[in-house]
Amino acid sequence: MRASYSFGGPWHGFVDDVTLGFAGQAPTTHNFEPTLTLNTASLLLTNAHVDPTENNQVVRAFVPTGSRSTNCVATLNEMANSAYPFGIVLFCGARQPTGLGGIPGVLVSVFFPEPVSPAGFALSLTLYQEGAVTYGLPVLCTSAEGC
Repeated sequence: MRASYSFGGPWHGFVDDVTLGFAGQAPTTHNFEPTLTLNTASLLLTNAHVDPTENNQVVRAFVPTGSRSTNCVATLNEMANSAYPFGIVLFCGARQPTGLGGIPGVLVSVFFPEPVSPAGFALSLTLYQEGAVTYGLPVLCTSAEGC
């Protein structure tokens, strides 16, 4: 905000909860703090998302979102039943797999350094895709489906 002191010198600074009042009207208080709301989803991936054609070392989960944006972010959450092994690689990318109806969304791929144990496998992550209208249920998506 810029203003001037009564002696005419400039003043620059940061303000919050500014109250403005004009002659004959009730003053109004404005809060200029920015708010950021991200449309994210928390997902739980299981052994149903482990690709057997890739030696059970890769999780490929397609999430229908209705968005074709290539801007996505995925982060791993805490793993409930064990620790993540060293060397996991995680990425996301826009897809529109023809084998799953051609719906636009995002593919989450997680590469493990060794095969995952199918019994009790659970992987929790947070996903964001720009322009996502919704986050549908994740399904296994292989190259055969167009992922």
